Amino acid sequence: NGMDDSREGAEPIARNGPRPVPTDAAADWLVCTDASRFGWGYFAHNRATGEIRSHGAPWSQHMEATYGDRLGASTFAEPHGVTNSLLHLIAPTAQRQRVRVATDNTATRWAFDKGFSSHVLHFNQCIGRLRELLPNVDLEMAYIAGADNPADRPSRGGSYTAVEQAEAASSLRRLLG
Repeated sequence: NGMDDSREGAEPIARNGPRPVPTDAAADWLVCTDASRFGWGYFAHNRATGEIRSHGAPWSQHMEATYGDRLGASTFAEPHGVTNSLLHLIAPTAQRQRVRVATDNTATRWAFDKGFSSHVLHFNQCIGRLRELLPNVDLEMAYIAGADNPADRPSRGGSYTAVEQAEAASSLRRLLG
């Protein structure tokens, strides 16, 4: 038919196989992620241990040099923010882990929930990187309104006081379970 089926980015879709169906068990981690032109960040709560973590960082020199102003577009930055956040937060282990991740970007939420994007290569690259480096992590994606997202502050270089962190953790548990 003259169509070139070898287009870059089609491989993850063609290889898309069965995904584990999450059980009704509670997620091990509740995580909110965010990305801004400054960088990426997350706010997380481990339900079993009560541990609260918050982290943010500017985009790496490599990301800045490679992508520049594209990092200011949420549809580009948010999937990279999710990937960077999870790779920073979650230690690879042979034990299965369930992680509920909330983002304020609906395109990122739906692509990561499906496990691929039929339209956007960089979504597939981010999802593929997580699958490769965290193969025993089952993601459950959720939406969180930007105004309610406790990851906004760390994604812009800010931090929390102990009191603010406890309040944000309470809000996170209420919003994500």
